[in-house]
Amino acid sequence: MTADFAFNWNSILNVLKTFGISDFFDIIIVAFLVYKVLSFASNSRAGQLIKGICLLFVLYFIASEFTLKSTSYLLEQVFSFGMIAIIVVFQPELRHALESMGKSKISNLNFFNFTGEHMDEEALMKEGIEIRHIAQGRNVPMFKTNIQTVPVGPFSGPMVCSMRPMTPENAKKAYDITFQMPNVHGAPVHMGDPKEVGVEDVMKPDYGEAVDIYEGEIPVFWPCGVTPQAAVENAKPPIVITHAPGHMFITDILNAELNDYLEKKKKGE
Repeated sequence: MTADFAFNWNSILNVLKTFGISDFFDIIIVAFLVYKVLSFASNSRAGQLIKGICLLFVLYFIASEFTLKSTSYLLEQVFSFGMIAIIVVFQPELRHALESMGKSKISNLNFFNFTGEHMDEEALMKEGIEIRHIAQGRNVPMFKTNIQTVPVGPFSGPMVCSMRPMTPENAKKAYDITFQMPNVHGAPVHMGDPKEVGVEDVMKPDYGEAVDIYEGEIPVFWPCGVTPQAAVENAKPPIVITHAPGHMFITDILNAELNDYLEKKKKGE
């Protein structure tokens, strides 16, 4: 017994002789980690989880920099089995989150399709009117105007208009063509000075891309299907899914038939 005790004591003395400052911090960090893991497990919350993970990464970085072998080894094991540990420790929270997803109101969402500002362009091009953004391979420029929409519940805001530059002659022809298609954006709401509808610079659209305007042309503004998104921006609902301006839902209804199709729908046919 005495010999064994002497052997063990000598082993301890040998360890103490090589004990350095890094070993001291190594032990302190391991003890601290064990304490934090136990505390964390007894008070688990999502926010604490994020803080804990960040703390582990910081400590692992420090351990690697200062060659703290015990700490590094312990953290490597934590990372290796971390996902399993998270699932086990946070099983109640994960179950609650899944139950909340199942009870979500996603099935109560309402879906709307609005006619896009590109619907009447085919008719204009058939009459020889150049559509500048198509000719230049760009998205149509769209602007928030000073024309206010009629509020409905929480939804209100400015009318968004798409702009196409044309000669005055082509603008008049475009008006006459689109006036006959009231269900597909209809006629332009403004032709001429953009400042009259609150657009200070036609080369800086709120949506889409700017297009060239040649000498002798005027800006022609049509109501745009992005108007609902401006209203949504003001209403700030908790969740909304929209199209990106210029990227729209495609149906099997031909552009030439859409106005009549919508007119029949309005009449309940």
